[in-house]
Amino acid sequence: MNVGVSTCKAIHSILTKAPLRWVIKPPALGDRKDMARFAEWDLATAGTCLSWFAPYDRMEDKSVLDVGCGWGGKSAFCSQLGASFVQGIDTDADRIEGARQLAERKGIHNVHFDVGDAAHLPYASETFDVTMFLDSMEHVHDPGQSLAEAHRVLKPEGTVLIAFPPYGSPWGGHLFERIRIPWAQLLFSERTLLNVWRQADLDQEVQALKDASAPPQGLHELLHLNKMSLHHFEEVLESSPFSLRLMRLKMLARSAPMDLSGKLTANRILREHLVTRVTAVLQK
Repeated sequence: MNVGVSTCKAIHSILTKAPLRWVIKPPALGDRKDMARFAEWDLATAGTCLSWFAPYDRMEDKSVLDVGCGWGGKSAFCSQLGASFVQGIDTDADRIEGARQLAERKGIHNVHFDVGDAAHLPYASETFDVTMFLDSMEHVHDPGQSLAEAHRVLKPEGTVLIAFPPYGSPWGGHLFERIRIPWAQLLFSERTLLNVWRQADLDQEVQALKDASAPPQGLHELLHLNKMSLHHFEEVLESSPFSLRLMRLKMLARSAPMDLSGKLTANRILREHLVTRVTAVLQK
């Protein structure tokens, strides 16, 4: 074991034991070792997630596309809110199967799920009223093309709801699921982070990669992270065909609008490393 890995694991061990684990509380992550339980957790917390977009969170009588739907909790919740039709899509076949099982358990019949790529959506133009990227924009391999596809499949005046944790945040854009060290991505090399992640007790999907003969080349291959920063996201928005209707930045325990004149949000470097969630609403 190299020095970086041993140091990272030692700090992780210290921070996850009392009393520090009571001080450094991770974001809500759910139980990802059990597909059915995680899907239920995803459904139970979907209301909080959608409330971030108020007043653009109305789903009644709308057709909704959930890009990167995962286990389908947020898709199912949109149906429960009165959406006329919900379509979920994800690259992971196991998660799509879990999403279908969740909809069946809940008796939801107007939700459908497909395996597919955000950059090549298999749907006709002007099909949906709302497209959602909820904790998926940081995973898509081509954010610009994914937004272009979202624009194509939206009806005129349709909206896109986006929420994601930027990679520069204290939680490292999902690294905190297994490495409970704030700003670990700044303190350790990517190779070290990958090695620590692979040595942890992981779910079946990542465990299969851990046992693969060819080692992963980077975070995108193992964790499906594209390292989306706040600055990169703003660049993607500027190049997109959408109009920005809302941008909110959550900074640790507070929320701040993008135009806040405070020093923290005005300083681009500080903002990159203090913002834990970006919420945006775009309109066609």
